[in-house]
Amino acid sequence: MKALVGLAVMAAVVVPPRVAGADDVDDLVAQGDDLARRAEYAQAIDKFKAADLKRPRALHACMIGLAYLRRDHWPQAEVFLGRCRKRAVASDPLPDWMDDAESQLKARLAAAPVTAVEIRVAPPGVAALVTISAFAPDESFDPQTIHLAAGRHTITVSAPGFTSVTRDITIPGSGTETIDITLLPVPEPRVEPPPPPPPPPVVDRPASGRARRWGNGLLIGAGGAAVGAIVLHALAYRERGKLDDARASGNGAAYNDHETAFDFERVGAISLYAVAGIAAGVGFYLRSVGRDVPAQISAAITHDAAFVTVGWSR
Repeated sequence: MKALVGLAVMAAVVVPPRVAGADDVDDLVAQGDDLARRAEYAQAIDKFKAADLKRPRALHACMIGLAYLRRDHWPQAEVFLGRCRKRAVASDPLPDWMDDAESQLKARLAAAPVTAVEIRVAPPGVAALVTISAFAPDESFDPQTIHLAAGRHTITVSAPGFTSVTRDITIPGSGTETIDITLLPVPEPRVEPPPPPPPPPVVDRPASGRARRWGNGLLIGAGGAAVGAIVLHALAYRERGKLDDARASGNGAAYNDHETAFDFERVGAISLYAVAGIAAGVGFYLRSVGRDVPAQISAAITHDAAFVTVGWSR
C-alpha cells in the first residue's frame, strides 16, 4: 500500500511547470493529474489522451499507463507503459517512477488469470495497428505480446493499403498463445474500358439535295432506256429467227432484208442498255452524294452487251 501511495505522489510531481507561450497541453496534463489525485482515473485518462493528441510525449503515455494500472486494467497499462518507454528521448525522458510502475505491473500480471498472447502480422514490415474489443475504440498499438484476461476477445488488424482482418479468439487465462494474421493488399479497382465512340452522323453536303434530284431523274431515264432496250432486244431476237429461216431456205433477198433490221435492232438494244446502265450508275452516285462513303461505279461494253456496276463499301 505504501508503494502505491508513493508511486501516486511521484506521478504527481513530474508534471512540468507552465512554459510561457505554451498551448493548453500543460493545462490538460495538470487537470488529469488533479483527477488522478482524487482517484478519478477514467476522467484523468481522457485528459491525458487529449494532451497526447495535441502533442505526443513519453510522459503522456506514462501517465495514461499509470492510470490504467490504478484501475487494474493491465493490458492497457502494459501497452501505454511500453509506448512511454519507446518514445523516451533525452528531451522527453522517462519519469522517475517508471521502473516502479513496471515492477508493479509485472507482479500483477504474474498473479492474474491472464494469457500472454503474441500477435504476429505478415507481411513483415507492414505498419500494422491492432485493436482489441476490451480496449477503448481510440486505443490501438503495434503488433506485440500482450496479456489478456480469460474470455472471448475480438482482434482487428489494419494497415494502409491492406484489407483489415478481424478475428475472434478465446483466451484460457493462463499460458501463452500465438496469433498469426496475414494482411492482403487491397485489390486494385477494375477499370472498365471506355465504350467505343458512336458512328459519325450522316450529314448531307450542301449540294446533296440538288444532286439527289438529278439522280432521281437519271434513274427514271435509265428505267425508260431499259424498257426500250428490252423491246429492241425482243425484236432483234425475232429478226434473228427470220435470218435463220432465210439462211436455211437459201432466200438471199429475204436474208439481206432481215439482216439490216436485225443489225439495227441489235445495235439499238445494246446502246439503250448502255445508256440505261450509265444513267442508273450516275443516278445512284448522285443519290449517294452527302454520304460518308459515296457510290463506286464501273462500266464495260462488249460487241453485244453493256455492263455497269454500282456499289458501296465500308
